[in-house]
Amino acid sequence: MELEHIPAAATLERIESSNPASDDYNTVHLQDYNLARDRKRRTNVKAPTRLGFEDIISFALNIISEDPNNFQGAITSQDRENWMGAMVEEMKSLQKN
Repeated sequence: MELEHIPAAATLERIESSNPASDDYNTVHLQDYNLARDRKRRTNVKAPTRLGFEDIISFALNIISEDPNNFQGAITSQDRENWMGAMVEEMKSLQKN
Protein backbone atom coordinates (compact mmCIF):
# COMPACT_ATOMS: atom_id res chain seq x y z
CA MET A 1 0.00 0.00 0.00
CA GLU A 2 1.39 3.38 -0.99
CA LEU A 3 0.99 6.42 1.22
CA GLU A 4 0.25 9.81 -0.24
CA HIS A 5 3.25 11.92 -1.14
CA ILE A 6 3.43 15.10 0.95
CA PRO A 7 5.53 17.95 -0.47
CA ALA A 8 8.68 18.88 1.46
CA ALA A 9 7.34 22.37 2.23
CA ALA A 10 4.21 20.96 3.87
CA THR A 11 6.33 18.50 5.86
CA LEU A 12 8.58 21.32 7.06
CA GLU A 13 5.52 23.36 8.09
CA ARG A 14 4.25 20.42 10.10
CA ILE A 15 7.55 19.96 11.90
CA GLU A 16 7.78 23.68 12.74
CA SER A 17 4.16 23.89 13.89
CA SER A 18 3.66 23.60 17.61
CA ASN A 19 0.16 22.15 17.15
CA PRO A 20 -0.10 20.10 13.90
CA ALA A 21 -3.79 19.40 14.53
CA SER A 22 -4.67 23.10 14.43
CA ASP A 23 -6.90 24.54 11.73
CA ASP A 24 -4.10 26.84 10.51
CA TYR A 25 -1.87 23.87 9.67
CA ASN A 26 -4.64 22.05 7.79
CA THR A 27 -5.55 25.19 5.83
CA VAL A 28 -1.97 25.96 4.80
CA HIS A 29 -1.28 22.33 3.94
CA LEU A 30 -4.37 21.93 1.77
CA GLN A 31 -3.99 25.28 0.00
CA ASP A 32 -0.63 24.32 -1.48
CA TYR A 33 -1.31 20.63 -2.11
CA ASN A 34 -2.15 19.43 -5.62
CA LEU A 35 -2.69 15.68 -6.02
CA ALA A 36 -1.83 15.57 -9.72
CA ARG A 37 1.40 17.51 -9.18
CA ASP A 38 2.56 16.23 -5.81
CA ARG A 39 1.78 12.52 -5.87
CA LYS A 40 4.49 9.93 -6.31
CA ARG A 41 4.71 8.69 -9.89
CA ARG A 42 4.21 5.00 -10.57
CA THR A 43 6.93 3.63 -12.82
CA ASN A 44 6.17 -0.09 -12.70
CA VAL A 45 2.76 -0.01 -14.43
CA LYS A 46 2.17 -2.83 -16.90
CA ALA A 47 -0.69 -3.29 -19.31
CA PRO A 48 -3.06 -6.11 -18.28
CA THR A 49 -2.86 -9.35 -20.23
CA ARG A 50 -6.42 -10.49 -20.56
CA LEU A 51 -5.90 -13.11 -23.22
CA GLY A 52 -2.54 -14.55 -24.10
CA PHE A 53 -1.68 -16.23 -27.37
CA GLU A 54 -2.34 -19.70 -25.93
CA ASP A 55 -5.78 -18.65 -24.70
CA ILE A 56 -6.78 -17.37 -28.12
CA ILE A 57 -5.57 -20.53 -29.86
CA SER A 58 -7.37 -22.74 -27.34
CA PHE A 59 -10.59 -20.77 -27.83
CA ALA A 60 -10.29 -20.99 -31.62
CA LEU A 61 -9.69 -24.75 -31.51
CA ASN A 62 -12.74 -25.26 -29.29
CA ILE A 63 -14.91 -23.23 -31.64
CA ILE A 64 -13.98 -25.16 -34.80
CA SER A 65 -14.09 -28.57 -33.12
CA GLU A 66 -17.00 -30.83 -33.99
CA ASP A 67 -16.69 -32.76 -30.74
CA PRO A 68 -19.73 -32.71 -28.46
CA ASN A 69 -19.71 -30.12 -25.68
CA ASN A 70 -21.67 -32.14 -23.11
CA PHE A 71 -22.86 -35.63 -22.18
CA GLN A 72 -26.13 -35.30 -24.10
CA GLY A 73 -24.23 -34.39 -27.25
CA ALA A 74 -21.89 -37.37 -26.80
CA ILE A 75 -24.61 -40.01 -26.35
CA THR A 76 -26.69 -38.72 -29.29
CA SER A 77 -23.79 -38.45 -31.74
CA GLN A 78 -22.92 -41.05 -34.36
CA ASP A 79 -19.75 -41.92 -32.42
CA ARG A 80 -21.62 -42.70 -29.19
CA GLU A 81 -19.85 -46.06 -28.70
CA ASN A 82 -16.44 -44.41 -28.90
CA TRP A 83 -17.50 -41.63 -26.53
CA MET A 84 -18.96 -44.09 -24.02
CA GLY A 85 -15.74 -46.13 -24.15
CA ALA A 86 -13.67 -42.98 -23.56
CA MET A 87 -15.89 -41.97 -20.63
CA VAL A 88 -15.65 -45.44 -19.02
CA GLU A 89 -11.88 -45.39 -19.45
CA GLU A 90 -11.68 -41.93 -17.86
CA MET A 91 -13.87 -43.02 -14.92
CA LYS A 92 -11.62 -46.06 -14.32
CA SER A 93 -8.56 -43.82 -14.41
CA LEU A 94 -10.13 -41.43 -11.88
CA GLN A 95 -11.06 -44.29 -9.54
CA LYS A 96 -7.57 -45.75 -9.80
CA ASN A 97 -5.88 -42.46 -8.92
